[in-house]
Amino acid sequence: MLVDQSTNGTFVQSQNGDDAFVRRDSIPLKGQGVIGLGRVPEPQSYHTVEFICEEGPQLSP
Repeated sequence: MLVDQSTNGTFVQSQNGDDAFVRRDSIPLKGQGVIGLGRVPEPQSYHTVEFICEEGPQLSP
């Protein structure tokens, strides 16, 4: 889950082509992609973070 509480927002680009802009909100992250902190993600930028989400074990009730 990505939670943004910033003024400038967060840009999320997933490897499957889904793009999102989040500001003072949250979205689930799936698969892999890049996150831009306050700006569109750019390769080799200090404001870009790569993510990979792996599915963990299912919890039983």
